[in-house]
Amino acid sequence: MGRCNEKRLPEYIEIVQKGGAKLMSKIAKKKKTLRTKADRLFSIYIRNRDKFCVRCGKAENLQCAHIISRAVLVTRYDGDNALTLCPNCHINFAHKNPLLFSEFIHKRLGEKKYRELIEKGKRIGNLKPDFYEEVINKLNGE
Repeated sequence: MGRCNEKRLPEYIEIVQKGGAKLMSKIAKKKKTLRTKADRLFSIYIRNRDKFCVRCGKAENLQCAHIISRAVLVTRYDGDNALTLCPNCHINFAHKNPLLFSEFIHKRLGEKKYRELIEKGKRIGNLKPDFYEEVINKLNGE
């Protein structure tokens, strides 16, 4: 089921003791569904913002590329942490040439924003229970 928040361990134990394993499974599925929806909306937002591959200028088959891995949730939905790339630039530039990609991002964001993004990506913290709902509402303009 993934990692457990130690502060909430007694709550998890109580749920399981009350036969809530199915409930925990439903909660995990709901979280995954919300994350998928938030990812889709964020990708659409970034591709609409940039309108074309910011490296080569192509305008078809665009993808949302993250600078700091999507695994880092604190920056996953940060507009400064994503840009639009075509599939070729996404794979052959961003993933296969990380040093050149880093230099490109540094120039694109500027020193201040680049450093702020790097520092933000180092932060570790727990997400609020309604994190994905907030992201979805923000991306929907609510």
